[in-house]
Amino acid sequence: AASPPLPAAMSSAVDTKLAAEEAHPMSDEERPWYDMALQAVPEDQRAAFGSIPNDVLCVVRGFQHAKHRKEDTLKSVVSIAEWRQSVNYYNIFNSALPCFQEFHSNWKESIVGPDSYGHMIQVIRIQDVDVDAIEKMDQRQLEALQGQKMKAYAVYKEDMSRQRGVQRYKHTLLIDLTHIKMSMVSSSSKRHALQHIFGIGSKFFPETIWKIYLINGPMVFRAVFSLIKPILAPETIAKIQMTGSFESSLKKMEADGIPRSAIPDWMGGTCKPQQTSEYINQLILQRRTHSPKVVGGQPGGGPPPMNVNQQQQMQQQQLQLSNAFGSMGLGRTPSAGGAHGASSDANGGVNSVGR
Repeated sequence: AASPPLPAAMSSAVDTKLAAEEAHPMSDEERPWYDMALQAVPEDQRAAFGSIPNDVLCVVRGFQHAKHRKEDTLKSVVSIAEWRQSVNYYNIFNSALPCFQEFHSNWKESIVGPDSYGHMIQVIRIQDVDVDAIEKMDQRQLEALQGQKMKAYAVYKEDMSRQRGVQRYKHTLLIDLTHIKMSMVSSSSKRHALQHIFGIGSKFFPETIWKIYLINGPMVFRAVFSLIKPILAPETIAKIQMTGSFESSLKKMEADGIPRSAIPDWMGGTCKPQQTSEYINQLILQRRTHSPKVVGGQPGGGPPPMNVNQQQQMQQQQLQLSNAFGSMGLGRTPSAGGAHGASSDANGGVNSVGR
C-alpha cells in the first residue's frame, strides 16, 4: 500500500526540500558518478546521451541510496542505452511512428499543470484506455510509441525549465480510475501489455516522477494495482496518493501545491488539458531534435507562456527554493540565466537543465 499521507504543513516542508534538491545543479559528490555512468554508455551514442546532462543525472540520483549503488547505476544506464538504440530514440520525432493513430486513439493522455514548483502533470483517464485494442498491437511498435511519448514529456519539462528558470526533470502522474474493470486484466496478455507500458517509464526514465495521484479508485483497483506494483521501485510506490472522489482529490492536490488553474476542468479545476498526441505531432512537424531546437528565441513545441498568476507563483517558488537552499547549505538557487545547458558553477558542479 502507499505510504500514509503526511500532515499538510509537514508535507509542504518535505516537498519544498525535495524541490530544492531537484533544482540544484550537479554536486561535487555526484560528478564522478556522472562521469562513470556516461563512460558506461556505448561510444557510438555517448555524445548524444550526454548532450542532455539530466538524462545521466537522473540515473545517478535515482540510485544514490541503492545498496549496490555502482552496480545498479551502471546496469541502469547500459540498459537505457540499449533500449534507446532499439527504438531509434535520438531521432524519434523525425516522423510519425507506425500505428501512431491507433495507439493514441486507444490510450489517450493529456497534459495539465504546472504545480507551484513547476512540475507538469501527465493525465490518464481509464475510460479513455482500450486495453483490448492495446493488447493486439505489436509489442515492438508499442514500445517505440510509448518511448516516443515519454520522450515528449521529457522535452516538455526541459522547455518548461528553460522558460521558468528552474531545473525540473520530474512530473506528476494523475490517473482517473473511474470505470476501471477487472476485465481490463482478465488475461495474461492484457496484464503484460499494461505492465509493459508502465514498465518503460519505470525502467528507462528513472527519477522522473514527483507524485502519483490515483483518484476515484473502486475496490477492484487494488487487484489491478497488485499487478503493476511489482514493476515499480519502492521510491515510486512511496509517492502514490490514493484519493476518493473528484472533490476530495481536488482538496488534496490543492493542499500539495497544485492550484486549480493546473487541475483538469473535468475534475473541478480550470485547466483545459492539452492532448499528448497533439503535442507529439507538434514535435514531429518541427522535427524536434535530441538537442534543443530554438524557434524565435524560444524552444519549439514547449508549454504555453506563463500568465501573470503563474509568474507570481514562480517568483514565490523561487523565494521558497532560495530559503530551502540556504537551510540545506546548498548555496544559491539556479537562476534563469544560469540554469540552462551544462555550464560549470562556482563549485565545479554542472548546471544541467535542458538539452
